[in-house]
Amino acid sequence: MTSEALIKTVSLQQNGNIKVAPFIRNEQSNALRCLSTPDIFRPAEISNAPYNIDLSIEQNTLVFCLKDDNGKELEPVRLSLSFLRSTIRDYFMIVESYEKSKMLGGGKIEAIDMARRAIHNEAAEMLQDKLKGKIEIDHKTARSFFTLICVLHIGKVRTPRF
Repeated sequence: MTSEALIKTVSLQQNGNIKVAPFIRNEQSNALRCLSTPDIFRPAEISNAPYNIDLSIEQNTLVFCLKDDNGKELEPVRLSLSFLRSTIRDYFMIVESYEKSKMLGGGKIEAIDMARRAIHNEAAEMLQDKLKGKIEIDHKTARSFFTLICVLHIGKVRTPRF
């Protein structure tokens, strides 16, 4: 674990004011908190850390707009999200199952949460692989970015809003 914060801020560029389930808001808060102390976050274009990140989705492309600690804008990192389409859909189905189970007082919450964690792990590995040569990130950081990618998809694709 590094003692230097490599990420200063992360901002999500979302359209409008979309109602989001409390569970997903909590996931978003946890992801942002984890990103404030990533183990590894190294853009290929090395500059002065920590970085300010504006994260957005433009036409199914994830865009990392980075500024270094001196305010210098780095070349945006773009990544097609086609490889995550089914994983994002699965994530929202799991979240919907979690919310329904919670409302019905079901005892399946632990199993559903294990499935949610497995989806996060799978997505994190894919994200790390696709970012190779662009941004080096550790598994924990990739999991947090996957959460934020899902949050950014709310309102862009047909996803449950609860």
